[in-house]
Amino acid sequence: MKMNVRILLAAAVAGAMLSGCASIESVKRAQSTADQAVTLAKQGNAAALNAQATADGATSAAQTAQATANGAQTAADAADTKADAAGTAATSAQKTIDDHLARQRRYYRKSK
Repeated sequence: MKMNVRILLAAAVAGAMLSGCASIESVKRAQSTADQAVTLAKQGNAAALNAQATADGATSAAQTAQATANGAQTAADAADTKADAAGTAATSAQKTIDDHLARQRRYYRKSK
């Protein structure tokens, strides 16, 4: 970028000098303007690189968060499966208790 700006500037200055229109002061102003443009371009490039690094860090953090969320979902699914199995076992146990209580009531009634 710096090289292109300087080449274009040099060509413009050389053309102006050959035509007799450029003064030393105008060449100095043009060089100063070109130097400022190069400095600003470098600052812009540094800011863009910094923004890219920040974006890369954010992407990495998002991927880590997604992996954590996936692990939590897997754990939740396993817990849900265990809860379903526990519910089924509790229902079966309750039925067994109810059957025993019913038998006990029948037996108790017969013995009176």
